[in-house]
Amino acid sequence: MTTPASPHVSASDVLLELSEQLRYASELDKIGEPDHRKGVTYSLAYVVQALVRLNFQQDELLPLEKILHALGDLELGIQPALLNKNIRTDAPKQGHKETALYAMATVMIELLADRKIRNGENIMTAETDAALEVSQFMSENKLPFPGRLNTPGSKSLLNWRKNLKHGQKNKIANSHYKHFSDFTGKMDPEIAVNMLRIRMVTH
Repeated sequence: MTTPASPHVSASDVLLELSEQLRYASELDKIGEPDHRKGVTYSLAYVVQALVRLNFQQDELLPLEKILHALGDLELGIQPALLNKNIRTDAPKQGHKETALYAMATVMIELLADRKIRNGENIMTAETDAALEVSQFMSENKLPFPGRLNTPGSKSLLNWRKNLKHGQKNKIANSHYKHFSDFTGKMDPEIAVNMLRIRMVTH
């Protein structure tokens, strides 16, 4: 249940406090628990509280409050209807987290390959070398790869990209790929690659 906002609070004060609260919630998330929900729940609660203080109306915040209450129910051992999974025969093998990671890796491969092509490499060699570079980065940061465990990382990334390009990936994959392509599209390529590295490591 939301509480009335203070008429004297400034947006900068609210955001400053929210920044400190989210940093605390982030530390809780890093510590981790078996279900890894505490940091998530605290973050959402802090965001809702800040929006209340910024005079957002209760009907505007209701969807966020529903998620917050559902997470609270899980802690009580109650299965909330909101967080029940849909039963589907065409469910993807990976969820949003893994799919977003592979989409970022794909966009990075394309950015690096484009640079190599501009420097005179042929397309096949450029894509292979770019995939090796991204694969090494992911291995150094202990990030998972798509596909089978015994498939080399660079090959698994190129296979994932190939399936995406040929329409063999689900809507989730296409959505994440488009998002990160658009996100980096107007950036300098070097800055875009660095941004993707940061996003992947903190993902």
